[in-house]
Amino acid sequence: MVIPRMPRREFLARMVGAATGAIAALLGIPAAVFVIGPSQQRTSSDWVPVGPIEEFPLDMPKLVNATVSKQRGWVVEEQELSVFVSTADGSDFVAMSDKCTHLACRVRYVEEIEEADGPGFFCPCHNGIFDADGGIVGGPIPRPLDRLDTKVEEGQLFVREL
Repeated sequence: MVIPRMPRREFLARMVGAATGAIAALLGIPAAVFVIGPSQQRTSSDWVPVGPIEEFPLDMPKLVNATVSKQRGWVVEEQELSVFVSTADGSDFVAMSDKCTHLACRVRYVEEIEEADGPGFFCPCHNGIFDADGGIVGGPIPRPLDRLDTKVEEGQLFVREL
């Protein structure tokens, strides 16, 4: 059996093509992972520390601000998280968003609201009124204030952002 001979020029062309393909694969695959990888990562909702539990007074909401960093692909965004935290006994905590559910205006805590028969939250933009538990009292509000999950670990209060 006779093995046909390959011309030198064709042999070199095939070797250069194979080397080029190997180099492209060695550089291209990690480059594609580097570019596409972060966009495939899923960010779950994280627990945000808002302070030691001793800082929260009984029967009076406290406005707490925290900075949250989120990474979406290559972009890192820093957002301000503001919540009202209240407790009746110092061990069970309720966290409510400070944004009105009508148009996301900031609400403020008022110690005496006539319509609520006591303390509550007031949205000055459209006269939205919530009771002390975040329930609807008056105004063009579609739903109560949004509540956030809370947990206590080692004396530190955490809230899960929306």
